[in-house]
Amino acid sequence: MASGQMPLLLLVLLLEVLSAACVPGDGSGRYKGSWRWKGDRSRSRLRQEDSPPRIVEHPSDLIVSKGEPATLNCKAEGRPTPTVEWYKDGERVETDRDNPRSQRMLLPSGSLFFLRIVHGRRSKPDEGSYVCVARNYLGEAVSHNASLEVAISVTVCSQRATPPLSGGGGGGLRMC
Repeated sequence: MASGQMPLLLLVLLLEVLSAACVPGDGSGRYKGSWRWKGDRSRSRLRQEDSPPRIVEHPSDLIVSKGEPATLNCKAEGRPTPTVEWYKDGERVETDRDNPRSQRMLLPSGSLFFLRIVHGRRSKPDEGSYVCVARNYLGEAVSHNASLEVAISVTVCSQRATPPLSGGGGGGLRMC
């Protein structure tokens, strides 16, 4: 064998060994973002099962009474498990993980739980448009927008006729 053919033969042999040892995905011939070891599993593993985040449960619009608890749901999948953050009107939402005194809690599922909805005449810190963002090193996924609105309580008074006053001839309104 000529000396120039020896490195070429080694290269072909190496490629043959590698192509027989690893197959992409589930063996169907289609790449699915993972590798599995075809040979003896006790020696070594070649795995690339990581995947970018995706939102599997999007939050829904809510109408909540002032002072009541509320939950905006969000669930994300990915590998490694993505971290979830919430944004209200484009600004990051502070949760109990940032400030232990916060009345907003980030649940392990990724949902945002409000201990009580805060709403005043001048300040409406909980009302707005929310999105959850799931991130891992492969990227990020953003949920659909969900609005949280605070229901305004209205006192309804009924009109009732009152007995006429002396000499008068009509009814009156009862005030609340």
